[in-house]
Amino acid sequence: LDQGRQSALVADELPSQQLFSVAISGLGDRWEAALAVLADMKEDGPQPNLVVLNAAAKVLFHCGRLAEALALYRDAEDN
Repeated sequence: LDQGRQSALVADELPSQQLFSVAISGLGDRWEAALAVLADMKEDGPQPNLVVLNAAAKVLFHCGRLAEALALYRDAEDN
């Protein structure tokens, strides 16, 4: 395979930010799991974007974890 085609195949195998956003949204009240997914994304990629952060914040807000939800945005602004 040429380099461009090989890169496209590898990119297709990686989970997208959209997939992570959907997965986090489906966690319901499992806020710890949402934070674990974000930590895994930061370590292994892809990096969380605003859509992913919003999904995680929604889970946190739903569980009354307002400080953690706001911390997500503060952390994103700092990085």
